[in-house]
Amino acid sequence: MKMNSDAKIFKVISLRKMILLGVIALLIVALVCQLAISGANDGYSLKLKDGFDRVVIQKGSDEQNPRVIFEKQGEDWFVRQDFADNTPSEKFQADANVCLRIEEFFKKIEVVGVVSRTSDDERYGFGENSVFVTASKDGKILRQIEIGKNAATDQQVYCKIDGKHEVVLVSGNQRSLFDREFERFKLN
Repeated sequence: MKMNSDAKIFKVISLRKMILLGVIALLIVALVCQLAISGANDGYSLKLKDGFDRVVIQKGSDEQNPRVIFEKQGEDWFVRQDFADNTPSEKFQADANVCLRIEEFFKKIEVVGVVSRTSDDERYGFGENSVFVTASKDGKILRQIEIGKNAATDQQVYCKIDGKHEVVLVSGNQRSLFDREFERFKLN
């Protein structure tokens, strides 16, 4: 009689194990499918293979706002302001730390993912609050970035890249790098 009850317990346990293993297998299949479907929205890197010799920063969409222009001469970076009335401006030695951060940003932009396929300017801080940054070499534009507001964490920012309408989330706090007073770009 005891063996009969032990056999029933073994069958019940085996049936539970089989159901549990089946559920686990089903969840694994669902996970693999989810990863395959969402794989197109995974992060990626945008790299500039060639260096650049000029960076232009324009705050806001108003052309009357002065632009900040970084120009590389030899191994040194210089910075100046360019006003809408085309008055010549003095060049200053640029802060090496700022230039290093700018170079690192353009060499490898870490895109976390696509946030929106259509531009929702107000929601992501674009428009009058945008910061436009263009990197070029020998007069040829290599990369254009429109920077919106910071994401919930200050270590990510909303951007539009190379004139596309889709909004992407970019790793790093580029807003604090590019949206600053002119004096903070100069070597002290």
